[in-house]
Amino acid sequence: KRDNDRNLYVQGDVNRLPFHKSAFDAVLMIRIFHHLNDSESAMRVISEIMCDEGALVMNYSNKRNAQSIFRYWMGRTRHNPFALEPLTVEANFFHHHPASVTRLLVGLGFQALTYRGAGVMDKLAPLLGRFAPNGKHLAPLFGNVQLAPWVFCRAIASNRQPRRICSHAEDLLACPACCADVFPAQNGFRCKSCSQMYPIKDGIIDMNLDRKEAV
Repeated sequence: KRDNDRNLYVQGDVNRLPFHKSAFDAVLMIRIFHHLNDSESAMRVISEIMCDEGALVMNYSNKRNAQSIFRYWMGRTRHNPFALEPLTVEANFFHHHPASVTRLLVGLGFQALTYRGAGVMDKLAPLLGRFAPNGKHLAPLFGNVQLAPWVFCRAIASNRQPRRICSHAEDLLACPACCADVFPAQNGFRCKSCSQMYPIKDGIIDMNLDRKEAV
């Protein structure tokens, strides 16, 4: 209500993103990665919509954090924090090993990875009070050792196509069913190729193919 129609809101499936390839020069993905049931498949799709030298900023729940290591060494948990496979906490919540996330990003063609660590000082601050070090200043250190509960990563896409030139934000959209262009239609957008209709609901373009209601 306050953005004066400056933004475009789209609902879709992360495994079938409704955008053209090389459409974005930046992708921000916070508190998402650790909820992906198939993180490799989703990241491949996200990688495809990024242009050359596009920046990806993401974070994940670190399986190999200091607390988990301590609990494992003390015999208080059977979960090995050094194992590379994800640790399933709930049906759609996973802890990831830093090495496996790095390997995934590098394998998808991302370079110049830099890390920041979070979730340490906020736990110590109540104990140390005003003597607690600034978490912002320590974030690079926590990121390099990758022992913090949360790891933030910035990566640069390489060897991609130049960014797609768009006159309007709607030009970024692509039909998730057939990848063709879409055009404005009554109360939504329609695919130029397969004629699939994507309605606008409460200001959000619903481009999720799995929606239950008929259009």
